[in-house]
Amino acid sequence: MSLPATLEPVIPEQSGQPIQGRTQWQQIGRAFRSDKPAMTALWIIVLLVAAALCAPLVAGLTGHGPNELFPGQLSSQLGLPTGPSSRFLFGIDAGGRDVFVRCVYGLRTSLTVSLLAAAIATAFGVTVGLAAGYFGGWLDTLISRGADIFLALPVVLFAISISSVCSISARGCLAGTVQPGVGLVVAILALFTWPYIARLVRGQTLALRQQEFVNAARGFGAPHLTVMFVEILPNLTAQVIVYLTLIIPSNILFESALSFLGVGVPQTTPSLGRMIADATNGNLFTYAWWLMLFPGVLLLLVTFSFNILGDGLRDAIGGGT
Repeated sequence: MSLPATLEPVIPEQSGQPIQGRTQWQQIGRAFRSDKPAMTALWIIVLLVAAALCAPLVAGLTGHGPNELFPGQLSSQLGLPTGPSSRFLFGIDAGGRDVFVRCVYGLRTSLTVSLLAAAIATAFGVTVGLAAGYFGGWLDTLISRGADIFLALPVVLFAISISSVCSISARGCLAGTVQPGVGLVVAILALFTWPYIARLVRGQTLALRQQEFVNAARGFGAPHLTVMFVEILPNLTAQVIVYLTLIIPSNILFESALSFLGVGVPQTTPSLGRMIADATNGNLFTYAWWLMLFPGVLLLLVTFSFNILGDGLRDAIGGGT
């Protein structure tokens, strides 16, 4: 007795091509590409980074340097800045400088400081977190308590104090070892952000060090450094990448806050936070709105894009693992 046509089993056509499985990273990439807000944020970040890298080119095309003064563009009687025009796209500030060029350079400063600080903090945090989780014992206790001390410190107060002390004179502090400027801001940001990644890596390492592939590597006589950085660390790459995308906007805002308070990058270095602070002097932004609008929108755009990118990566990793 033959089955009805509707009940007969359907046998897929044999194409002759083997079925290829997807790796974990391929699954994560596919999930991330399907997230339209995250992809939009990624393209915005790419454009902003490209604009920051091309800051000298922008200055060359406009013929305006970031600290070049154009006093002739100020109003003749009160010396007030003039608004956007065909020559000055974002207008000029109270000192007669091109706001558009300074915004591009300020974006470059913010991205440079935040990326360098995030890279240093991540490199140090991953290293000490791996060591604490892998070896345990007194080393784990020492690193964990050290991280707790840094997490308990009032970050803003200490950052302002360090920046103020090292910016009193051009020699800096510690007999000239620490100089005021971008390097000092990077060091401050890295100093207070490494404990977060260290605790994350430590917790994951505690779970991974008991896995079979780690025991197998030990059984074959692999050195401790090989087990840590070749066997364990690749399994933490996804979490570390997500951390980076989330800590970068925090670093940007922190650098802007320090510059806003006048203890960040030097006066000669354009910064989005310092530009916003200059707009608040004497309530200048009440009649020169462009001084607050353009740096503020740019700061909001870059931080918001990095946050959306981090959320998208976190969701993709959670769905692709």
